[in-house]
Amino acid sequence: VIVSSTCVIRASFHKEFDYDYEIIIDPEMSFGTGHHETTRLMSSYLLENPPRNKKVLDFGSGTGVLSILSEKLKASSINSVEIDQLAVSNAINNGRINNCNKIKFIHGSGDSIPNMAYDLILANINKNTIMSQWDYLLRVSNEKTSIVLSGFYKQDLLDLIQFSSTSGLIPLYSNLENNWAILILKYAKND
Repeated sequence: VIVSSTCVIRASFHKEFDYDYEIIIDPEMSFGTGHHETTRLMSSYLLENPPRNKKVLDFGSGTGVLSILSEKLKASSINSVEIDQLAVSNAINNGRINNCNKIKFIHGSGDSIPNMAYDLILANINKNTIMSQWDYLLRVSNEKTSIVLSGFYKQDLLDLIQFSSTSGLIPLYSNLENNWAILILKYAKND
């Protein structure tokens, strides 16, 4: 999967590419090959806004694509939380294949997120899950945190903007690919 002119996602059995960022993902039976529009939207955002020296939470991390890319883009630490045990096992293997050592892979949901303030929160999950886990995401954010949401449709954007505004967040940016959306939020007092 070619994400941009600098980034490609491939399986270990595919030939190597000459890109700045090559992410090797062997999805096995888990969700997360890099083919989905929301993965590309999130990956493109990370490439345009590298999380250099930032503490990253990848919530709903699947096979670890965004966590691995965050490490390649010099994040200082990444906590990768996923509810599906098979996906976590797969992500651990993908982290190993990509020589990652800053990612902590965690099996669980919102109550499993390590209690610390993150600079960047990534949540590539559906609208209902975002809303049901929202308080957990807020608990580990502060006025400097950027929250990047995807995994939902264009028609869900307004609902999520209105929902997040009750927590003091404002939209900085949104984008679409084939009716799938990405939404970047920041606390209003830090605009």
